[in-house]
Amino acid sequence: MELPKRKEIRLKEYNYNAPGYYFITLCTKGKVKILCDIVGKGILDRPQSILSEYGKIADGQLKIMNDFYDNVCVDKYVIMPNHIHLIL
Repeated sequence: MELPKRKEIRLKEYNYNAPGYYFITLCTKGKVKILCDIVGKGILDRPQSILSEYGKIADGQLKIMNDFYDNVCVDKYVIMPNHIHLIL
């Protein structure tokens, strides 16, 4: 199977080995909603995410990632139903 051609999104002149903040999005295979459920509607009932078992595993791994990698610091992250946003 031939993979689709993707648009190059990296800056040619930027050194991605340099220290800095990086915004990363990780998606589930097939964008299946397996990480959490969003509950609550409206202004007074603020939406919240209830993590599934897979979401709890991802949350736990993200919380200890800094302990395993010297040059990685997970600053902020949010787990959505079918993806995770990270700022490293």
